[in-house]
Amino acid sequence: MPAVYLKADDLRLDAVSKNWKRFLSFCASEGIHCNAGVIARNTPALDGARVNEVRAELDALGFGRSWTVWNHGVDHRRVRETHTSDFCGMPLASQIDALRRAQDFVERLTGVRMNAFGAPFNWWDHNTLLALQRFPEIRYVFHIPYVPGKRCYGSELFVEAEPFLGKVRPGARRTFALDEAKRKSERFLSIERSFVLQVHPGRWDHAGFDAFASFVEHVRSAGYVFRPIGDPQDDAPGGPRRSSA
Repeated sequence: MPAVYLKADDLRLDAVSKNWKRFLSFCASEGIHCNAGVIARNTPALDGARVNEVRAELDALGFGRSWTVWNHGVDHRRVRETHTSDFCGMPLASQIDALRRAQDFVERLTGVRMNAFGAPFNWWDHNTLLALQRFPEIRYVFHIPYVPGKRCYGSELFVEAEPFLGKVRPGARRTFALDEAKRKSERFLSIERSFVLQVHPGRWDHAGFDAFASFVEHVRSAGYVFRPIGDPQDDAPGGPRRSSA
């Protein structure tokens, strides 16, 4: 059965926004698995009591059941003029440090060591491939076509349908465009091939949530299911590629 791998970017575990709570609650109520990319931005030290509070809040939202997390870096910043970001144009040591800090932060907060990675802005370079080799627990990678020893959900599997509302800039409001999503996913639906749906629900307007719900109905009517990355059925034809070591 073909799958939609729902890749939802830019979650802050220590400060879950209203939009994210709405999105995760919808996923839980509809039986949709969400693969949520966590930004582990530097935050004030969290004491044990606050960590327990955060864990309780995440559990109430279905963490570990209807949604799981993957490493989306620490700072999530870029400089367009130099085409640099957390994992593009940065030294190898810097990229290793960013991966490790994100891994450690989320593990302390949730007790879970993340097993997947996706670069902010989908910007990456050769050092990213080298840095990922230092983290054997990271077994799955988004957007990058080949990483030795990892299973890759390459860019050729992506569907994106989130036009900006107004000026294009980091953090700008977006919506989810139903017709665009249908059009871009048709090449997968026509051959019953699995695909990655990339979204940023923290930036959606109200109409975006309604459009997303309609798209869920659309792909389900075509026989698709929403699955977690790393699902055993990924080995079926049309799934992501496993890179040889």
